[in-house]
Amino acid sequence: MTAAHALAAALLTAASAAALAACASEEPPHSPTGTPDAGPNRSTCGVSSNCPRHNEICVRDQGANEGTCLPPTRGGLCRPTGDAASPELLNCFSGARCQPVPLSQSDLGGMCSFTGTPGAVFAVSGAPKIALLEPSPFNTYAERQAITFRWTPPAAPTADTAAIAVLMRRVPQRDVGYNRLSNPQDIVWIWSSTTPGGAAPGMVSLRAGHHGVQGDGSLGPSFAADTLPAGRYWWMTYTIRDGGVRATSDVFSFRVGADVAEEPCESVSQCVARVPGESADLVACIYGRCRRRCASDLDCPGVGRRCAVDATLEPLDGAVVDRTIVRGAYCATR
Repeated sequence: MTAAHALAAALLTAASAAALAACASEEPPHSPTGTPDAGPNRSTCGVSSNCPRHNEICVRDQGANEGTCLPPTRGGLCRPTGDAASPELLNCFSGARCQPVPLSQSDLGGMCSFTGTPGAVFAVSGAPKIALLEPSPFNTYAERQAITFRWTPPAAPTADTAAIAVLMRRVPQRDVGYNRLSNPQDIVWIWSSTTPGGAAPGMVSLRAGHHGVQGDGSLGPSFAADTLPAGRYWWMTYTIRDGGVRATSDVFSFRVGADVAEEPCESVSQCVARVPGESADLVACIYGRCRRRCASDLDCPGVGRRCAVDATLEPLDGAVVDRTIVRGAYCATR
């Protein structure tokens, strides 16, 4: 099988992880370490939807019928693998996922995220995972900033192994019936080591890649640019040999261009329109300002930005309570 045929086979038949399990659940009980005292102003709850404040989840001891409404007790840190009932796994807001991150960022190895895609797209057994370096969800990128993809390549790949890097405009989706990507049309950039030029081991420029994938699995025309349009992207890298994936990375999400936070607004649709590809689930128009929804600091890239999981958004005196505030926390400056 040629390298080109192997690439087409991997793109069209290898498994992806679009059906990603959320690390937050409103129903199962958990017993987090260091739970704050309930206090006189804490509400009791059965599920998180009972909690009156948008930045609280229902914290219950194992076996208890009732819990206490509290902010996430670890500030949005989570463990990306393990028992689904573990305290760390249930430390996220409902709808958030546990995104694997370097241990230097989280002693649990994961951070809750409304935008991250946890785990690897392709299922690979026994191979060390490829570590992504740049672009990173912790950094911000300008529309005129040259983008270079960097990762830690697998040790000593064989001559018939092809390395692939893929950039997508949406989260990868899996065609369960055929165990293949169901949205290859969302690939906006792809690079393969089978095409010469513009790359070193574990590093490749945008110009070295191609515009997506053709219907037959072959690469599209040359990308011929160093920068990306504003919007949100997801990227990953993997290797293929004999038509199958042999090693893979997790998926990183990152944003190019200005954030919507603090921009004036009258509706959430105005906030969404400011960033191509932005979702109404990730931003809100609250008291006349666009706010970015977050589950941890991972969702608030940029110098001096944090996810204020311990703070509520209160209206000014006399203001009408904004009922569009959705559950979760919101990015703020330190």
